[in-house]
Amino acid sequence: MSKKPREFTPEFKLQAVNLVLNDKVSPGKVARDLDIGTQNLKRWIGSHQQSILEQRPAFTGQGIAALTEQERRIQELEQEVYILRHLDPKTHLTGRVAGT
Repeated sequence: MSKKPREFTPEFKLQAVNLVLNDKVSPGKVARDLDIGTQNLKRWIGSHQQSILEQRPAFTGQGIAALTEQERRIQELEQEVYILRHLDPKTHLTGRVAGT
C-alpha cells in the first residue's frame, strides 16, 4: 500500500520558512522538529524567495503559483487569439454559415 502524500497549508509552509529565514533556525532542525522533509522545506524556502522577487504571493495552494495581473491578462489574450485563429471563416462569430 502506498502512502498518500501529506498536504500542508500555506500558513504552515510560511511558518516553517520564517523559522529558517527570520529566526535563523537551521533547515535540518526545523524539518526534524516539524516532521517534514528537509528537501520540501528547502523547496518552500526557494518558492518563498522567488515570490518575493516576483512580487507575488507564495504558497497559494496545490502547488500552483498565483498569477500576477499581467500574467492573467496575457493568458486571457492568448486564449482569445487561439479561439480566433481556429474559427471557421465560413461561420465567423455567429455560428451560422455565411449566405444562409
